[in-house]
Amino acid sequence: MAVVEIPKLPPLMVVGQGKYKYVSTYKIAWDKELKQPRRIAGQNKTVGKIIGGGVEGVIEWTDAFMEEH
Repeated sequence: MAVVEIPKLPPLMVVGQGKYKYVSTYKIAWDKELKQPRRIAGQNKTVGKIIGGGVEGVIEWTDAFMEEH
């Protein structure tokens, strides 16, 4: 039986743009004023899209993300 290594992936979130859903990476930092974690603006990167447009399904990864991971 073949052994498959599972890659260590960055945090991912599903982002909706109309009828399409994309998968993006993000970074979190602590906001001292609000006293809660917040996503850092400008640190998001789209790494794929969900085929079929729902929040679940097969992800079509970008070539750059596949090479990196």
